Amino acid sequence: MQIQISPVSVFPSTATQVEFLPAEITFGQSARCQYILQDADGANLTSAWVEMTPEQYALWGDDDSYAADTFLANLGLVRA
Repeated sequence: MQIQISPVSVFPSTATQVEFLPAEITFGQSARCQYILQDADGANLTSAWVEMTPEQYALWGDDDSYAADTFLANLGLVRA
């Protein structure tokens, strides 16, 4: 899932989108997801993992936009 974000400086460029890969879930406990920050052309700049807290995970129902918004918030990123 690719999401447009407010620009973030990432050496050597500026990230304007983030791509979330499928989440790894420990049912009833937590979720984590690999993300890739990309520039406007879709070139990968950096990647890492982001996690939900157990409290955040408990609030996640069947709405994947909740997961994306939670991961964005945990990374300090804002939708463009």
